[in-house]
Amino acid sequence: MRDLAALSESDLLWDPDIIQKLPNEALVKKMGQTYLSRISYYRRKAGLVSEKLGLGQQIGLLLWMNRVDLLSSKGEERLLFLQSKAPWGALDAGLRFAQRLQGNMKLQLDFYPYMVVLNCHPSTKRLRAFRQTSRIGVGYRDKGTLPSLSTGPRQRATEDAWVPLEDVPEKMRSLIESMPELIEGEWVDLSALAELLQSGSVSEGFHSLLNP
Repeated sequence: MRDLAALSESDLLWDPDIIQKLPNEALVKKMGQTYLSRISYYRRKAGLVSEKLGLGQQIGLLLWMNRVDLLSSKGEERLLFLQSKAPWGALDAGLRFAQRLQGNMKLQLDFYPYMVVLNCHPSTKRLRAFRQTSRIGVGYRDKGTLPSLSTGPRQRATEDAWVPLEDVPEKMRSLIESMPELIEGEWVDLSALAELLQSGSVSEGFHSLLNP
């Protein structure tokens, strides 16, 4: 598994030995030209992932990369995090989307910018905390089996103060979306928002919204 923290900007994002095994020659060519220094380009091209992709698509992309050994350490953590919070419908949609990707080379190319972003997305405070309590086991990584509902990390993640982004009032949503450190997948971290409010680090516009 590729540890991006151990690489420099002049290194390739993808393992050259792994990508050569892929049957999609056009995708292999793109991957062979994606150095870590190009990540910012793909972030701009993809835009805000939570706006562009459904949760099932995000999970599906990560599952497919996992299946073909393209998942980095950051991508691995993100996959476990998203699955720990996703409703069963999103998990099912993710599996179906991963299957579509497997057999559709054009779809793989169309979603390539999102593969880059999801596999090397900057860690939020909540994801870093989640990393300390959760690691994906070998069996899970190889077969894509869902984590147990009874596991401690899943219970702790579910109990945290998260709400779906779509449930946030529209005016407040636009301000929250300008602070990506509060967003993970399709959820808003209210505990992190409370910390920002207490620290005075949010914009005046946010304060005026809360105190009309």
